Amino acid sequence: MEFFNSIFFYFLFILFSYLIGSVPFGYLFSKYVSKIDIREIGSGNIGTTNVLRTANKLTALLTLFFDTLKGFAPVWISLQFSSELFIYVAIFALLGHMYPIWLKFNGGKGVATFLGLIFAISIYSGFLFILSWIIIAIIFRKSSVSSLSATLFSSIYIIFYNPNLTFLLIMTLGLIITKHRENIIRIYKNTEPNIKI
Repeated sequence: MEFFNSIFFYFLFILFSYLIGSVPFGYLFSKYVSKIDIREIGSGNIGTTNVLRTANKLTALLTLFFDTLKGFAPVWISLQFSSELFIYVAIFALLGHMYPIWLKFNGGKGVATFLGLIFAISIYSGFLFILSWIIIAIIFRKSSVSSLSATLFSSIYIIFYNPNLTFLLIMTLGLIITKHRENIIRIYKNTEPNIKI
């Protein structure tokens, strides 16, 4: 049991979380199911939104599920060992998705993986995210607006009930906003494309 509380175990688990987060499911499913290179189509992003725009719905659904799972699984498992380890596991799983070693550190924007990790922390915050995303998507018809808003609302919810997670949520929110900087510019210029509801 001492091994599971050692710094070496923590390091291995954090590294494992990054590597799991780095698995580019959008790229893999697009390549082997839809027979396309998602990086050369649409926005070039490997996330669910671009997959949905350029591939079939099955590919997009698989991408969403597994990108969410790679955020959920390592965080949920780490919670069984430590009340502190999961914070770093969550951050590095998200970093893995955004900057995957397998694709020269050019990955997705982290929204689905973020959804997975908050589901592991609080199932209510996960459902709040989904509900917020759907409502805002219906109103504004822009995936980036829905994603950023849902991320913000669910983060505030978690922090309100557990202020100890403020660092984690600020870090993850900051990373997701940074990855959406081009979307934010297009939103400001009113050139961000709509999604079909």
